[in-house]
Amino acid sequence: MMSILLKRQAWCLYLLCLPLLSLGQGDQELTPVTSTYVLKGATVVTQPGTVLENTTILVEDGLIRTVGSRVPIPSHAKVIECDSLYVYAGFIEALSHTGIPARERDRNEERPKVDNPGSPPNDVAGIVPDRSVRDVLKADDKSIEESRKVGFTLSHVVPRGQMLPGKGSLVLLGEGEVDALILKENVSLYAQFSGARGMYPATVIAVMAKWRDLYRQAMYRKEHRETFASNGGGVERPRYDRATEAMFDVIDGLPVYFNAWNSNYMHQAYHLADDLGFNLIIGEAKQGFRLVDKVRAAGKPVVVSLDLPEDKSEKSKKKKDDEEAEEKEMSMAEKERAALVERRQASLKDHHAQAATLASAGVPIAFSTINAKTKDVHANIRSMIEHGLSEDAALAALTTTPAELFGISAYAGTVAPGKMANLVVSTKPIFHEDAQVRYVLVEGALHEYEVKKEKKKSSDGGEGSPATANIVGLWSYEVEIPGQTQTGTLTISGSDGDYSGEIKSDEDDEVSDINGIVLEGNRLSFTMDMDGGGQTMTLEFELEVDGDSYEGEVSVGEFGTFPISGSKIPE
Repeated sequence: MMSILLKRQAWCLYLLCLPLLSLGQGDQELTPVTSTYVLKGATVVTQPGTVLENTTILVEDGLIRTVGSRVPIPSHAKVIECDSLYVYAGFIEALSHTGIPARERDRNEERPKVDNPGSPPNDVAGIVPDRSVRDVLKADDKSIEESRKVGFTLSHVVPRGQMLPGKGSLVLLGEGEVDALILKENVSLYAQFSGARGMYPATVIAVMAKWRDLYRQAMYRKEHRETFASNGGGVERPRYDRATEAMFDVIDGLPVYFNAWNSNYMHQAYHLADDLGFNLIIGEAKQGFRLVDKVRAAGKPVVVSLDLPEDKSEKSKKKKDDEEAEEKEMSMAEKERAALVERRQASLKDHHAQAATLASAGVPIAFSTINAKTKDVHANIRSMIEHGLSEDAALAALTTTPAELFGISAYAGTVAPGKMANLVVSTKPIFHEDAQVRYVLVEGALHEYEVKKEKKKSSDGGEGSPATANIVGLWSYEVEIPGQTQTGTLTISGSDGDYSGEIKSDEDDEVSDINGIVLEGNRLSFTMDMDGGGQTMTLEFELEVDGDSYEGEVSVGEFGTFPISGSKIPE
């Protein structure tokens, strides 16, 4: 805790169990306490349908080294007790904009002016198949952390845009520079039926016509280039064009992920692929239940949207007793409204059951988060399960199916020795209503997340737990860091809902503020920011107060979690 109170970089590094550095080395990048982790005694779901009880996983150098009941534990490893936890292979977003910031639109922004709206420049018309995710990915975009918090460790990221936004890449949802996060570049072309505003192609029909024209031009230019390269003499030198040449890979089999969310778009995408012969994968599907036979005949996986429609009808909010009440005589208008509600309810059910319908037809499915809210991901998957999708099929859609789809099954999608250490650790089976993600490992880097305690019934029958601990006052602390014990004082003032505080180390006279103080029953939590040589880190404290003493832990992100204890100092 209190190592961060010391602003001198060398001292901070020392307290974080790194070799003592001179002040002249203060600008060196912080490194974790260890890159070796042992997840001990967990229930491990190695792949859909295969569960190992009381199993230990050794992670070292970004890889899963050992999975078994008897695993030698290296002395330098950080051991995480997982006897009540569940471990899964890291989840994979099969289609997403994760890490691509949404463009802020200016209402006063004018449309691009072009000399000939019937034949605008490709980039103005949203036709940029040569664009790469590397060009637009932001490693510090908050969406990466948001996706990681719900268990995603790898993502097929595609650029934002219109008709042809660019090529997709596989991106690790860890931390670091863009180049370090890209696992596999340009694995797909992303396409949409999204026309250009005020210019060609503006309609779905125009987009399809442009697709045909662009694809056939690319075939001609590719053949021309190959002829020139093999002969040269008597053949005009090929002219370079970014958009058409970017299509050469599609001609050679690069899959096209088509955002075809409704059944009409799906039909049009299949028609284009049949006509031109490119490798089509339907993405962001929401109405696949209407084209089951066509989808099954295509013999390709479908990337199903995790954005589900909500039931906002009044009927859905009625209690069962109300629904079973005796019908009263209705007018014709009331009957029509009731029929409309019934149709909406049936459509809603079809949307939530889409994944189950496709899976039952033998169609492999994976999941898209293009339009899904991260906070709704787990609830929406549970709804799919409630509407008929098996838990094994849901897990496959998050792991093994996308791994096969992108040709990375050798190092992702299952929990096995030799594979990349992309793992999700949850408090309960992952599809349980009360399951929470506790840890996520991305290529062996550990990310810890706070687990909210389940609300308990109070004595009057209501939910919640009133604040019972008296935390106001001066407290001592001891933090057990390998090699030494750090001590100091913690001061908290204010009242419930409006606490403030500060912390001081015995090793230094500097004082730092603590933030976000929350007291729930006897459970006290707060955070503190530290400057680690230009890199801001947040320390997270979880304490259990028992009268005039407390115990708990302080998490320093990937540097580790350390035990802390203390007692109240009498005034």
